[in-house]
Amino acid sequence: MAPSCFADFGSACHPRVLRYRPQKCLHIAEDIERKISSRTRAISVVHPYGAVAPMNEIKEIARRHNLAVIEDCSHAHGALYKGRKVGTIGDIGCFSFQASKLVTAIEGGVLVTDKEEYYERACVLGHYERIPKLKSPHYRKYYNPEKVQAPTCFGFKYRMHPIAAAIARVQLKHIDEWNRVRRRNLAYLTERLTADRGVRATV
Repeated sequence: MAPSCFADFGSACHPRVLRYRPQKCLHIAEDIERKISSRTRAISVVHPYGAVAPMNEIKEIARRHNLAVIEDCSHAHGALYKGRKVGTIGDIGCFSFQASKLVTAIEGGVLVTDKEEYYERACVLGHYERIPKLKSPHYRKYYNPEKVQAPTCFGFKYRMHPIAAAIARVQLKHIDEWNRVRRRNLAYLTERLTADRGVRATV
């Protein structure tokens, strides 16, 4: 999806886009391999509208090429892949809380990772004053209380405001039930719409 590419551009990255349909991803591994070059550093995966990408195959490719895997879960809050929540499968998971998302805080989002290095780099972007508390001396050495921006990146304070975070947080306990209702509605509509010749479900 386009917003994922916008983030790449803002980070001086040059994405190589691979379009695929969830129902026709038998050859996605070969397609990804063809896109990888010596300059590739990560594979960014989008799970569109809850249709989860084949993460096992993608992670195996990333392992062979020593690449990070970034999941864009903006339209897949609470979705599962082989029993695991999306966003926890790759190295980094990104969720948007904009107005049209399954969990909405009007604005903002969240990044999740179990890699300390990625967490600390995100803190540098999101909370400049937190740099002295980071474990890595590589980042701590850049902190200067007389400056408002770290020389390690082009931005600062890339984080949602506390009220938006509170609005999103209270919805998390409801997301599984809301998704059950959504799946039930999807099954109902799919059954009735696909009964007519010429209509086919896309997810």
